[in-house]
Amino acid sequence: MKHRWILTATCAALFATLSAVSPAAAPAESEDEAAELEKQRQYWLGVCEGHANDYRIFPTGEPDKVLKRAKEPIFRHTQRDSDARVGLGQIGLVFLWTDDSGHPATVITVIANALKDSEPPGQRRVSHVLQSLSTEPLTALWRGGELWTPEGPGVEWKAVPNAPVPGDSPAKRLAQARTIARKFRSHSIDSRDGRWELRLLSKPMYDYEQQPAESGLGGALLAFCEGTDPEVLLALETRPTQEGPRWHFAFAAFSNYELHGSHAGQEVWSVPPRGTPPKTSPRWAVRGIEIVAGPGS
Repeated sequence: MKHRWILTATCAALFATLSAVSPAAAPAESEDEAAELEKQRQYWLGVCEGHANDYRIFPTGEPDKVLKRAKEPIFRHTQRDSDARVGLGQIGLVFLWTDDSGHPATVITVIANALKDSEPPGQRRVSHVLQSLSTEPLTALWRGGELWTPEGPGVEWKAVPNAPVPGDSPAKRLAQARTIARKFRSHSIDSRDGRWELRLLSKPMYDYEQQPAESGLGGALLAFCEGTDPEVLLALETRPTQEGPRWHFAFAAFSNYELHGSHAGQEVWSVPPRGTPPKTSPRWAVRGIEIVAGPGS
């Protein structure tokens, strides 16, 4: 069964233009400056890709059942740094791993953050944010060493209230998923008790059909964002029941803030603020897993 990866138009446009700065805020970049920024961007994208390639993830105790990484990242974003000495700010790529049936099992964001006044100049701190979408324990090796061992399920599936019977084709089910998603809302509460309404991206980050094809099982992974950063993931999926496949949902945290999710005005999910969880947590982050020299160093 063919899988499809969809980058959001909003994010793609932002990524391509590098969050163009207002003429009143800063002088226009010369062609040479723009070319240099593009060179840097491509270099750091390659670094992020290399970090993702160094993962080996499998169900705990079953090292031969290695999860498969989607060929392309399912999401990307670039944030411009106001400090002219840095140029490009944060660069991030979100990668997805699936099991043999094509079901999403893990998402990992690899982020390269600019370091101001670094010696030598041009270095970046590369960090990883890991989230399990599996209902079973996982083991993640990075560059051969054990890095992350989520012991519990990463998501809790619940039936979507008043959902339609799943359509009889992948295209119909994808259309249903996008309609169902619009009934969900999410917001975060920051460390100062400020509430932030998160924006649901109009297109799924990823949609899939599980094997075997005739099962009618599959779904889509969507994101609620603050700006262009995914803060909450929403999975919508047709799952088996006694009456046949039916629509289910699951939320996953992609932020350390207090997070909430609702459906048709009724809260259905929440998580408290995250401190520093252990590596056995379904969501884990490694800040500064490596400091990498810039291009030409």
